[in-house]
Amino acid sequence: LDDTAKLEKTYERLVSRKLTGENVRLVDAIRLVTQSESRDALSVDDVRAASSGLESMDTTGLNPVLPNFLLGALYHLELVKTRSGLAYDAQLAEKAHRQYMLAYDQVGDNDRLLASLLTNLGALHQLTRNFGLAATYLEQRGHVGFVSAGDEAMHALELSRALYYSGEHGRSADESA
Repeated sequence: LDDTAKLEKTYERLVSRKLTGENVRLVDAIRLVTQSESRDALSVDDVRAASSGLESMDTTGLNPVLPNFLLGALYHLELVKTRSGLAYDAQLAEKAHRQYMLAYDQVGDNDRLLASLLTNLGALHQLTRNFGLAATYLEQRGHVGFVSAGDEAMHALELSRALYYSGEHGRSADESA
C-alpha cells in the first residue's frame, strides 16, 4: 500500500472505533480542502463546507490551535476567492483575523506554526490594505527561522511591499536590498 492508502485505512479504523472524537471535524475539513489538485481548484462552496464543520467543533479539552488556524485560513481563502477588485467582505476578514489571533494565543513554542500564522496575518492585512499592521506581522515573522533562502527572499519581498505601501519607503528599500 502507498502512504495515502495506509493513512486512509488507519483513519477509517480510528473512525470505526470512535477514537477520533471531535477531531473528526478537523480531519474532515482538511480532507475536503486537500482533495483538490490546487487551492485554485477549490470552489467557494468547498471552502464554506470545510469552515462550517470547524465552526461547530467543540474544542473543550482540546488544544484549539489547529482548528483555529485552519478556520482562519479557510476564511482567508474564502475572502481571496470572493473579493472583487479592491472590494472585499470586511466581516469575513475580521473572522479570519480573529481565528488567526486565537491560534496565535495558543501556538506556544511551535516555530513552524508561528511562522505560518505571522505570514498569513501579514498576507491578510495586505489584502485588506492595512499595510502598517501587515508590516508589523511580517517583521515579527522575520525573527522566526526560514526553511530556505527562497522563503526568506519571498518574505523580504512581502515585507518590503508592506513597508512601501505604509509610507516607510526608506525601510522598504533596505528590506529589498
